[in-house]
Amino acid sequence: MRSLEERTWSELGRVVEVEGWTGPPLLPYHVLPRRWTTTQLHHGQRLPTLLEDHPLTVTKLSNKMVLLNCVAVHRVDVHARDGVVHVISKPLPPAYTKTLADLVSADPKLTMFFTILGYADLVAWVRRTSPLTILAPTNAAFDLLPRRFIDSITYDMKYSPALQALARQHLVDGVECSLGLRTKVRLNTLEGRSLPVSCSASLTLTVGRATITTADVITSNGVLHYIDRVLIPPMALSLMQVARRAGATRFVQLVRKVGLFKDLVSFGPYTVFAPSNQALRALNRSVLRDRATLKKVVLYHITKGAQASYNLKDNQVLPSRLPGASLRVKIHPKIMSVEAGVVVSGDHFAFNGYVHILDSLLTPPTLSLARALALTPSLSRFTALVTQAGIWLWRELSQGAGPYTLLVVPDEDIETWATDTFTYYRIINDPRLLNQSLNTHLLEDLVMPRALQEGSTSLLRSRHSSRAALHLTVSQGRLSLRHASVSDDFILCTNGIILFIDTLLFP
Repeated sequence: MRSLEERTWSELGRVVEVEGWTGPPLLPYHVLPRRWTTTQLHHGQRLPTLLEDHPLTVTKLSNKMVLLNCVAVHRVDVHARDGVVHVISKPLPPAYTKTLADLVSADPKLTMFFTILGYADLVAWVRRTSPLTILAPTNAAFDLLPRRFIDSITYDMKYSPALQALARQHLVDGVECSLGLRTKVRLNTLEGRSLPVSCSASLTLTVGRATITTADVITSNGVLHYIDRVLIPPMALSLMQVARRAGATRFVQLVRKVGLFKDLVSFGPYTVFAPSNQALRALNRSVLRDRATLKKVVLYHITKGAQASYNLKDNQVLPSRLPGASLRVKIHPKIMSVEAGVVVSGDHFAFNGYVHILDSLLTPPTLSLARALALTPSLSRFTALVTQAGIWLWRELSQGAGPYTLLVVPDEDIETWATDTFTYYRIINDPRLLNQSLNTHLLEDLVMPRALQEGSTSLLRSRHSSRAALHLTVSQGRLSLRHASVSDDFILCTNGIILFIDTLLFP
């Protein structure tokens, strides 16, 4: 065959036509210089052809089908006297003599993707790595994303790990042809993520949420598929994308409504304590109609800095993005609470922070313990006892930084208890006993009843008492402290929390 004249090769080459091919005749591309049977072929093998610098890439699928440059071989090993014939389904598309990196850099439809590879320092690696598959998002795919997100993740050095993850999410080890993808269920990327693969009745391939628009562009070191969406790994998701995936869709809607969506998509780092959809049902409709008030509610749930739960400390105070407000963190065994909210799903990582899902809507406290005590009508008798004890306790409740837990007895429980025992009158008429009793009611830690687990016991120490710690137990859903029962109701204050019990505690 090599002795055929060049003109003959040219005539034969015109028989094999491939759309867009303007190079040499293609018939030599279908001829190999030696006998090759399928038993001699292995996955990823490069076979030289009579068309110089245009080798064939072998792909072997799990069902034993053989592909050459992503074209299926329908009949294999048809032996002849002077060689072997393999029947293929269509003419072989010629491989580009350049690398995948060269193809991406030269294609005007892939300028954004090439920029991502460049800032991720992966262009040289893609150029020399073989074999490799690239799922290349077009510029139109990047246009579907917020521009601020692209700018932040590309040009801000502190988001470099997210940029690296985004680039690696589009790279796959080995050659993955479209025919092979039809038989796959998952596709593993170099980012370490497994993407679902599906094929429609019309043979349209979908990888993750992206559709392959142009498949099987063969190069010297792999294959490239054009896709219509950007594949964003968890490492490169924004706070709002993470919150939506975690189920806080209503909170995301509120963020968008008050005009903070772009900030939480592109800037940071921030930590978002997002109320669950169920929790947001308690939001008053009048607040939803008042955009300024609603924005304050949203800002209160956001703090600066990326705060994972394992980095937070017990009783740590975080500055809220709502001016003048703060968020107090309480670490319990296996549970974390923030103000009155319990974290039901935490540590959802985003490239610009963390999202923690709360079981309740947070409201910033405005009253100190002393002020809340004085303004609660049902605590008038207990308030009178505090006043009788002296100025020291009022000063502690109003000016003390805390956090404290104040155990109070409602008027109706004091009435019941007073008629049953003379001890009440003995205590209120003896200043020393009264002070000792009220000392026992002021604890030097914040106790959040909603965060306590069934069967747990918490050791609490009063503010000015040297006696043994009090044991707060949870049994059958009820809280008890010594001989007193603790109500589920509470009042959250700027320097602590007020809990309701049904009897005075003896010193």
